Amino acid sequence: MPPRERSFEVLFSDEPIVQVSRSDLELLDTRLPASATGRVRFCAHGDDSESLHEMFVLIARDNYVRPHKHPGKVESFHVIKGQVDVVIFNDAGDMETVVQLGDYESGLAFFYRLSRSSFHTVVVRSESVLIHEVTNGPFNNSDTIHAPWSPPQSDDRSKKFLEYLKVSIDQFLAGQAPLPLSFDGPGSV
Repeated sequence: MPPRERSFEVLFSDEPIVQVSRSDLELLDTRLPASATGRVRFCAHGDDSESLHEMFVLIARDNYVRPHKHPGKVESFHVIKGQVDVVIFNDAGDMETVVQLGDYESGLAFFYRLSRSSFHTVVVRSESVLIHEVTNGPFNNSDTIHAPWSPPQSDDRSKKFLEYLKVSIDQFLAGQAPLPLSFDGPGSV
């Protein structure tokens, strides 16, 4: 049975036994270029009210995911294809950790689990990244807390903020102090 479409970017399975094949994930590949958000997902759970959420999420390289946290939630990623940096921040916006993830063949860690409520985001390093994400439900968008020191995705400054994040991640990984926090991009304060 084909997946149920909640929107162009969000597909759900209605099967009691969910099987995911290459063709299911290739469907995400065909939708990503036309995605308004730069993300598409196939949900193995039936709806937002379920207690366990499993999703296959395809994210484009230049997609900005606003730093956020989910109190009371645990999340994990298993990278199937591509590379991504998961950035963990303290409440003030300082980088605490950068988890470099890649698929099994990359030699990087391919799994991560965040079991505390911390601001975090992802920065895609390959053309796109395909992850299997697991978190506890139910999902209610109003439970998500967006970092007040980051611009909303719809803000014109979000692309500059993403570039700032990329430069700051590289500096953090090199043992250097990241740039001062800025909505306006590298070198701005």
